[in-house]
Amino acid sequence: MLGLAITNIGGKLSYFYSSGFLPANFGLGAAWRIPFNFSNSITFAFDFNKLLVPSTDSTGKWRRISPIAGIFDSFTTLPGGFKEQIQEINISAGVEYWFRNLIALRAGYFYEDPNKGGRKYYTFGDGIRFKGLGLNIAYLLDDSAYYGTGGEGLDHTIHFTAAYHFAASKTKI
Repeated sequence: MLGLAITNIGGKLSYFYSSGFLPANFGLGAAWRIPFNFSNSITFAFDFNKLLVPSTDSTGKWRRISPIAGIFDSFTTLPGGFKEQIQEINISAGVEYWFRNLIALRAGYFYEDPNKGGRKYYTFGDGIRFKGLGLNIAYLLDDSAYYGTGGEGLDHTIHFTAAYHFAASKTKI
């Protein structure tokens, strides 16, 4: 499986006394699902993401450009050139095991370059689905080499997700 997405394209947001671009994002991912039989499988996934937000000017203020121009500008305005462009790519990897198409066990890792925030964390989770209804839980464990990078806000957090898959509700499990 391969995926490509450009998300959050839009105008600037205003926060009290400041404004900034929506965090437009370019994502590229791949996954390889290995079925053991009709109801048990394991999936390996990799994901690369880059923010498509232009750099600020020398005073730290956003230039007056359109969101689309800002996307293209995000590839050309970094003072460090290509090396800094590579540093802006976040990398994620994970594995998911489904038992009887009912229970999932998951683990993953997220990496962000230290010069661009330095967030690094492990994720662990599980999920259950039945007749189209899905419930998931994930636990994040910070792996940053040092605190103060912005990653500590994610340390020891638990995320819950509820989902409903309309097409799956018509099939029998």
